[in-house]
Amino acid sequence: MPNPLYDEVRCPKNNITIVSLGQSNSANYVNKKLSSFPNNLIQYDWTTRKCFIYKEPLLGADGRGGAVITYTAMLLSSMTSHYVIVSNLGVGGSYIYDWAEGGIATKYLIALHHMKSDGLNVRVFFFHQGESDSARIVNTVNGTNQKSYYRHLNTVIKISRKFYPDSLFGVALVSICRDNIIEFQPVRNAQYLAANTIKNSFISGDSDKIQGVHNRYDSCHFSGPGAYSLGNIYFKSYSNKLFTNR
Repeated sequence: MPNPLYDEVRCPKNNITIVSLGQSNSANYVNKKLSSFPNNLIQYDWTTRKCFIYKEPLLGADGRGGAVITYTAMLLSSMTSHYVIVSNLGVGGSYIYDWAEGGIATKYLIALHHMKSDGLNVRVFFFHQGESDSARIVNTVNGTNQKSYYRHLNTVIKISRKFYPDSLFGVALVSICRDNIIEFQPVRNAQYLAANTIKNSFISGDSDKIQGVHNRYDSCHFSGPGAYSLGNIYFKSYSNKLFTNR
C-alpha cells in the first residue's frame, strides 16, 4: 500500500547503497529529525521494495525520530555524482542472537534478497548493536559471553556476504546504555575481534566514547550532536575503503 507521507521515486540503477542494521541506535531514535537532504540521496524500504525521496524517520526500521546513518549518507552524497541509497533495518532492543538465528535473521534474509533482486549495489553495512547483550551479561548470571557474541556476529556478516560477497562490513564498538554505563569488555572484545579478523570488516567507530547529556538525551540514545559525531566517525572510518572496494 502506498505511503501518503513519502514520495515514491524509481530506484536508480547507478547507485551506492549503504545499509544500517542493529538495535535502536541504528534505527530511528535520534531525538532530532533533519528536514533538508541532497538531491542524490534517497531511501529504500525493504518492506515494500520501493525507493522514496529521503525523509526521516526512515522506512523499514522502527522508531519515530532521526537516524545516525543520515549524517553519514549526507557526507557520502556530497562526494559522489552517483545516487546514494540508504536502507535502514534497525530494530530497537534486539539482541545479537536475534540477528544471527532468531526471527530478525529471517527478515534480514528477505530484506537482502529484495535488495539484490531490485538492483541495489550495497557497498557497506553499518552494524550498531551490543547494548542489550551487555545489559543481559551485567544483570544476569547467564547470557551472551565473548565467544558466543563473536560467533553470532560472524553469522550476521556471513548472511550479508551471501548476497554481497565483496561488500564492506562496519562494526561499531557498542556496550553502553543507561544502567550499564561502563564499557563492557566481553561484547566490545568480540566486536573488535570480528572487525579485525573477518575479511573486509572494519571498526566503524567507538560509540561508547560519545557520552554526556549533550550527546545522549536519555543516557542511551543519541541526540542531534551525538548522532552528528557518530555519523562523521562512520564516514571517516570507511570513506577511503568505499571508493576502492569494487
